[in-house]
Amino acid sequence: MKAFVKNLITSFLGRDVKFAITQFSSRTTTHFYFNQFSASNWQNQIDQIRQLNRGTNTAAAIRNVV
Repeated sequence: MKAFVKNLITSFLGRDVKFAITQFSSRTTTHFYFNQFSASNWQNQIDQIRQLNRGTNTAAAIRNVV
């Protein structure tokens, strides 16, 4: 998943965009909000995220990001 996120971000580099990262399993965790995500250190920020496990509560994740 980290490789997917990195590839997605890379495809938008150089454009006027911002990124936020939220991960979900049985709970939802926002790792970076739009104003916290550093454009200069973004790959390392993603590498430091520990992947959650234990289920997939998609509905709660959608409510959280909305």
